[in-house]
Amino acid sequence: MKHRHDGGQTGATLLELLTVVAVVGIGAAMATPGLFGVLERTRTRQEIQALEDEIREARALARAEMRPATVTIEEGDLVIRVEGGETRTYALGDRILQTTFDDGVAALVFNANGGVDARDPVRLRAETRRGDRFTFVVYPAIGMVRLE
Repeated sequence: MKHRHDGGQTGATLLELLTVVAVVGIGAAMATPGLFGVLERTRTRQEIQALEDEIREARALARAEMRPATVTIEEGDLVIRVEGGETRTYALGDRILQTTFDDGVAALVFNANGGVDARDPVRLRAETRRGDRFTFVVYPAIGMVRLE
């Protein structure tokens, strides 16, 4: 920066200003990919959380209605059916590619007490577009849903 000692104006030269702009631009270009990755992971986590909430809602519906509630995966949607009652469908979102039950289980059925009629925990696996894998475990008898 040039300084005048004779009482004139001081300031930055055009070259100094362009250098600062270039440095800020390079820093922004380096930070942008990381920022987009963080945003994508946050959105994916929100969809996984929504899936977990919907499974918990099926359990709550079974207990509230005192009737079994069945959770199935149909054409990329999570479907909750309460026996003799309503059916709710939830889109799994565009970030969740595949959702399946383990061990050949076709559906998750919560009984009227909110438990699951199974000997072993039932696992629901979800895979995201980024290749992240999540597993929800539903424990028999108590019907507790937990992200593994």
